[in-house]
Amino acid sequence: MGITHAAYELVDAAYNTTFPSVEELWERGGADVVDGIPDFNVEVVGDPKILDETELYRWEGLKRRKIGAVTLLRYDTSDGIDRLVSMRRLYDQYRSEADFITTTSTAWTTTVNGYAGRRDRRIALEAGIQTVSIGAEGSTNQQHLTRSMREGISLARSAQSEQAILARLSKDFDLSTQHYGLGDSRGGMLKPGHSIYAPMYGNTMLFTDIKAPCVPDKLNVKDLPKVALWLATEALGTLSVTASLARDSDLGVLLNTFDANPQAMKVALLGIMPALMSGEAGRLAEAAPDDMNGHTVLYGHDILSPADRWLEIYSHKPDMFMKDVPEGRHAHLVTKIGLQIARIMRAEELLATNQAFDDGYVIRGIRSRTKKQADLQLVVNQ
Repeated sequence: MGITHAAYELVDAAYNTTFPSVEELWERGGADVVDGIPDFNVEVVGDPKILDETELYRWEGLKRRKIGAVTLLRYDTSDGIDRLVSMRRLYDQYRSEADFITTTSTAWTTTVNGYAGRRDRRIALEAGIQTVSIGAEGSTNQQHLTRSMREGISLARSAQSEQAILARLSKDFDLSTQHYGLGDSRGGMLKPGHSIYAPMYGNTMLFTDIKAPCVPDKLNVKDLPKVALWLATEALGTLSVTASLARDSDLGVLLNTFDANPQAMKVALLGIMPALMSGEAGRLAEAAPDDMNGHTVLYGHDILSPADRWLEIYSHKPDMFMKDVPEGRHAHLVTKIGLQIARIMRAEELLATNQAFDDGYVIRGIRSRTKKQADLQLVVNQ
């Protein structure tokens, strides 16, 4: 019995070295923590490097019309790490009057292409909104991240770095500093951090629209069977997800989504995964401003994303709407892009016509009670 206990302690110690606490992650990343908020003092260094640029078209009947451009860039930050950025800009006549852009933080092991790129394209074409997607650390696959670089990765530093990049993008390319934030899985876990760091860089988070955030609390050795079960159930759920995409004629969303580059996988497993397992996602959500606006989709069969825990964490944020899909699995996050675009278009409608931002209308298409009362008062006074 003593040997078993001793062996468990050794395994537990090794596990906690590989998957450290939130505090240790922040310390490794060089953060100054004030009132529970880590500040990594991240800034963009140097000029962006344009890696590729293509024209953005849409079909008008039988005619293909050029409406903007898709640009892939590399941005480097003061922590020595690079990130791949995808940007869709529209010519003035095709761009909405609404003053905001959508910003996407990518899911674990995925790229700014595939699912994220397909959604960005639809947003630009259907809503007339310019888009930015930012890849994970080292996502250009042009840089070797050293062990110390990988160990310094955290969700908080990712969120702060992305806000630094977005601020620089707004200056370099005259983009709005008002953001409608999108994020799935890893992206949904770090996106609440954007609400924390946006003001530091002169940006504003209008709305946070996320799906399938995971691991609100640190996973320990005893939780490893749960992780194995999660992997098994997600594998079984692939057929359901594929069928759902087929019904929506959207199977193409999966093409070029996964980043199989060996360098990317090394960073994902040895750098990003410890942050995902640490419970930092829950800490960021708790630390985010209580007045943040947003919409979160949770899936009932997503074992690592307990709905009751997320509801508890967001209970002090009355403008964060939580939607539970009881029969959904984690992989279902790639489905129903049209619902997110509908929310974006309602936000676009409000801002393009200089109306007050109404999160109830953005989420449900129904004016909030306060807005209805104001409208009624206006009618009575007439």
